Amino acid sequence: MSSRRRVLALGVIWLSSVVVGSQVQIIVGIYGEIERYDPFSSTIPSQLVSPLVKSVQSRGGRLDVAVVAQQSFRKRQPTERFQDRWNNLLPYSTAGAQAVVGGMKAAFLHAGANNVSVTMYELGSDGLGFGGSIARQDPESGACTAAGCLKPHDTPSVRAHLYARYRLLLAVRESERAHLTSQHQQGSQQRYDWVVVARNDGRWFGPAKGPKHWPASTLLVKKCASWSGLNDKFAVVPRLHLDALLDTQLDLQNSSLAFSSVETLMLAITQRDNMQVGQGVFCVCVCE
Repeated sequence: MSSRRRVLALGVIWLSSVVVGSQVQIIVGIYGEIERYDPFSSTIPSQLVSPLVKSVQSRGGRLDVAVVAQQSFRKRQPTERFQDRWNNLLPYSTAGAQAVVGGMKAAFLHAGANNVSVTMYELGSDGLGFGGSIARQDPESGACTAAGCLKPHDTPSVRAHLYARYRLLLAVRESERAHLTSQHQQGSQQRYDWVVVARNDGRWFGPAKGPKHWPASTLLVKKCASWSGLNDKFAVVPRLHLDALLDTQLDLQNSSLAFSSVETLMLAITQRDNMQVGQGVFCVCVCE
């Protein structure tokens, strides 16, 4: 069976399960460098998690949260582009970072989440080589040597960003194993219906719209700052498409994908897999 037919077949199965069953299961994935999160004024618990909890749990569903937090900016190179964006963010000590993440977990539980898992990591030896040689440029001319091509000064930031998304995928899979599959199912793996992917510094000015506003099997993103691709700061992802979008190690190794940034890589993936994409119909948040 071709990959396109397989995706369509899985889509029919997934859509049937969502339409027939009212107990929607959602996980909100929060990712990013821990220094980005403001524990005193973040609106993610009140304007994103809490409204979704009310929408889902009123119908007997479930909402979990997975926090994936990277430490820290101390590993960032001083010559990296846009370094000034983080000049006012001081690196936490390990104890300080744990306190901030602990506060995040408490806030999400207070907002009504069924479970909150936390993953903290440093961009060390497991992440620095992530994606292999994703610059794909001739060292002398700077010309692209493959369809997927990143500017050299963008490569460290993009690698860290894509690795964070990959770690989020692992966290979602672990949460499914831990909280959705009962002992009586004997190997039958349940999965979330939707995964809400959000960076931890997002700002919300009004309550997020729940799943009754989400077109079935459609990837939803913010309609702003697309950088010639798809905005990557926030997305509502049908579980059917999550692996394709977040298993970025595989995506970066696919030389047939044409991309120059995280945003254009997301667009290339959706085009390859014929995903339906909707923009700007659910998010009362900062456009960035």
